[in-house]
Parts: sequence; C-alpha cells; structure tokens
Amino acid sequence: MRRYRAIDLSLFALIVCLLEAAAQLAIRLYPTEAFSFSAVLPIALIVMMRWGAWGILHAMLGGLVYSLLNGGGTAAVLAYTLGSALVGGNLVWFRLLGKKRVQQSGALCVLYTLSGYALMETGRAAVAAAFTHSPFFGLWVRYMSVDALSCVMAVIVILIARRRDKNGCVFQDQREYLAELAAREEQKPCA
Repeated sequence: MRRYRAIDLSLFALIVCLLEAAAQLAIRLYPTEAFSFSAVLPIALIVMMRWGAWGILHAMLGGLVYSLLNGGGTAAVLAYTLGSALVGGNLVWFRLLGKKRVQQSGALCVLYTLSGYALMETGRAAVAAAFTHSPFFGLWVRYMSVDALSCVMAVIVILIARRRDKNGCVFQDQREYLAELAAREEQKPCA
C-alpha cells in the first residue's frame, strides 16, 4: 500500500507540475488572451479524495510552480504556496459526509469543488494581504476573478473523474479501492 501510494502521489505531483508549466507557456505564447486554466484545484481535490491531506501538498506544489514560473516575488510565492494550503479545509466534507457519499453525488461534488475554490482563493488573498499590507477584500476579489475559469473547469474535471467503470474511478478513496480489488480477487474461482 505504501509503495502504491508513493507512486500515485508522485504521478499526481508530476502531472500538476507539467500542467502548470504548460499553462504558463500558453500565457507566454498567447499574451493577449484574457483567461488561462490552472489544474491545481482539481488535482488537489482528486488527491484529497484519494489520499486525504496529501492533496494539500499538491495544491502547494502547484502554487509554487505557478508563482516561480510567473516570476513572482516573495509575497506571490508565499501567497500561491502557503495560501493554497487552505484548500485542506475541504477535508471537512469527508468527516461530515464520508468520501463515498461525496463521490457518489454529482451535486456534492460540485459543492466540494466550489468550496475548495473559495478556500484556496481565500488563503491566497489572506497570505498576500499579510505580506503586502494590501486590503484583503480587493485581493480576494482579484484572486476569485482571475481563477473563475479554472473553477468552472475544475467542476467539469471532478464530475468526469467521479464516473465509475468496472475498475473504479479516478475520484475514489484508494484504500477503499484496494480493498474492493482484494475482495474481487478472493471471489474469483481457483483454476
């Protein structure tokens, strides 16, 4: 289990780094475009469903990659790295309702994603306000509006990721998934 988790977490870390780098490259190639898409939120939320609090590190890693490639100063690096950690507040969904219930309900998945978005942007704005002495509300509105398209895309990604096939789904607790696999193996007739 530990090896599987390490591989899974490493793959998602690589994915978030590559997608953030690709997003920054796209911004440089098309500087007149008003919108861009960040994959940090959906990846962090998927990893949180799969492995719990480990998703917080993926949110912070994505924020770090974004801010470093964007040429941000110390305040930006701290805002996008430390501020992104507030997405961990979304773990309360699992304590209150359980992972399975969140995963099975499209409406709860949408609310889970929207609350993750609000928490991440609030964390970023709070850290930025603390380090730049700028008014929190103005920063919060800016962060929320800049990442609005990313939030819409995150909802779509989570709704797609929760779809099950015969082998499970991407948006599923991996301890539960591995237990299901073991149970299926036990039920197979011996040859």
